[in-house]
Amino acid sequence: MQNIKLQLGFIILLLMMLFLLTGNISGETNKTVQAVRTDMPPVIDGHLDDEVWQKAAKVSDFIQYEPEKGKKPTYPTTVYLLYDENRLYVGFECIQNMETSQASATRRDYYFFNDDYVELFLDNL
Repeated sequence: MQNIKLQLGFIILLLMMLFLLTGNISGETNKTVQAVRTDMPPVIDGHLDDEVWQKAAKVSDFIQYEPEKGKKPTYPTTVYLLYDENRLYVGFECIQNMETSQASATRRDYYFFNDDYVELFLDNL
């Protein structure tokens, strides 16, 4: 159960970092990333070692929102983007000091913003 809680917090951290890529918080222009089309879906197992992930679009030039808005992150994160005919695949590789990561067990839709997290927002323009 503790491992699941830690993984959930870690996933939320990753999603938030992707959100920061799309926001204009440092005065820079917004960036666009084109996901790579694949005919072979990746194995969804928590590992990014499939050959298909190596062909994915990669994003790693994130900036902080908190605690120091606009600064480079303390630890690097890479986001991998793929899609096929029916699905979008997003993989996150976060380098983190697990001793200082924070993840709390919460109920669904409960306040968790004091934990490490990421967010992913999708918009069909």
